[in-house]
Amino acid sequence: MPEWFQQVILPYKKTFFSLSSLSLSSMVFFLTSTVSLHSIEARAQQASSQYSSAVIEGAKNQQVTVEGLASHTISLTDVLRSSYTHHPKVLSALAEREQTEAAVTAAQGAFDWQYKQQYDSRLSGYYDGNYWENSLSKPLGDWNAKVTAKYRRSDGDFPVYEEINSTLNRGEASIGVSLSLLKDRAIDKKRLTLQNAEVGVLAAQQMQTLSINDVLNKAGQTYLKWYLANERLRLVQVLVGMAEQRQEAIKIRVKQGDAAEITLTEAQTSVLSRRAMLVEEEQSLARFAQELSLYWRDAAGNPVLPQHISFSGTLSRSSVEELNTLLELSRGRIRALTLNRPSSDAGFNDYWKMAVIERHPALAEVDAALIQVENQLRLAKNDHLPNLDLSLKVAEDFGGGPDNLDDTDTIVALNFSMPLERRYAKASLQKAKAKERELKAKRRMISDNLQAEVSAELMNFTMLKSYSEIKQQQAQLAIKLLSQEQVRFAEGDSDQFILNSRETSAANALLQSVKANVDYVAQKIHLLALGAELESVFIQ
Repeated sequence: MPEWFQQVILPYKKTFFSLSSLSLSSMVFFLTSTVSLHSIEARAQQASSQYSSAVIEGAKNQQVTVEGLASHTISLTDVLRSSYTHHPKVLSALAEREQTEAAVTAAQGAFDWQYKQQYDSRLSGYYDGNYWENSLSKPLGDWNAKVTAKYRRSDGDFPVYEEINSTLNRGEASIGVSLSLLKDRAIDKKRLTLQNAEVGVLAAQQMQTLSINDVLNKAGQTYLKWYLANERLRLVQVLVGMAEQRQEAIKIRVKQGDAAEITLTEAQTSVLSRRAMLVEEEQSLARFAQELSLYWRDAAGNPVLPQHISFSGTLSRSSVEELNTLLELSRGRIRALTLNRPSSDAGFNDYWKMAVIERHPALAEVDAALIQVENQLRLAKNDHLPNLDLSLKVAEDFGGGPDNLDDTDTIVALNFSMPLERRYAKASLQKAKAKERELKAKRRMISDNLQAEVSAELMNFTMLKSYSEIKQQQAQLAIKLLSQEQVRFAEGDSDQFILNSRETSAANALLQSVKANVDYVAQKIHLLALGAELESVFIQ
């Protein structure tokens, strides 16, 4: 066994396999520092120093978060916050909610104070009476009530059929109130419009929550694809460098007569193959960067093409630790919202599933529509009632004039009316009841779909957790096989083809391990989006 192998590899072999959770960068660095051929003895001491630093750095960085993965680059939280602030779909949802808030203000306008002025003057004819009236009225919210204050004044003569316009020379002041005793007492169109508008704001808020979580979910998934593309590119760059390094070593051996010319040809083929892989990965990264730019925007809301990740140190299980920390916030919130939930329960479990379904915005939106239909039912039942309106007015004239106008007038009026046929009211009631049945069926369908979807996604989440652990173990075994193959190659018991195959297998296993962990994180993001929690976890 060559002296360089004993000095460089064997002292760290045991340490390497004891680090069961060694990160991707440490493993890749190990590949680059130990795959040197036995003919390059001059680099042995430098490789030993680099490998020692990599192992120490790998042990220190097992808890690196997504934000710690990149130097001078964007993080997952950065992308989500940028999408939340600048993405057009989020801004559109906000504008829609503002429209519903404006609808509430418009509905409140039906109860605004109203000022009215009237002036009548006879320009010709036998009678010369002039009439002037000012009134101020205010509709009230209960009993369809309305308060009116009025001042009117007249002069000249009026025909008998207009004597009601006559006042003393200083005019008449009056105040009155009217209200409904049957129809329109409990509800009327003005109050229905206002109540439905207020419920519409709640529905719009739920729709906004769904839209925001949909955008954040897509932004998070796109970021993870872009992040994984960076990892793939970095790994292929390492593979290209390893192949080029081996090619240079083989050139020396061929020149010295220690290897056949076909060995160099095989090495050159390997270099070209990996360079082609590098071009493919660069294209893939560029494509994902373009997709990510839709969610990574500047202060003006314009898409910004993200730079490649500049990794520093070593990597842990992608952003699992960060999301676990953020998940604790979600757990506490769900625990507070769910009654009688054991404090020991945590994570994505049956309690979480029940809470998600119970308060999901899609169901809340249907519940808001049901409230509006219930209001419509009340109005339809109201339309079946006859009109019975009561009004009370007190009026007094001022100044001089006929004696019959000098006293204070107190007037009570009771008006009654009803339609002999009620087809409109019956149709309105029938329509509202049918709409209620429709919405209840829709709510049941949404609830059942959520139940099935959340259960399936939770099963997928559990599977991905086990799958990522298996892939990590598989990567460790692939590294172990590569290390053993290097020993055999150094002792002359293996050839370049087998070593190259082991090298490629180890690299693929590393990439699959990272992808499994990224998929695990992506599933967490998807579950948070399914529970409409991304906004509260990442933004607030």
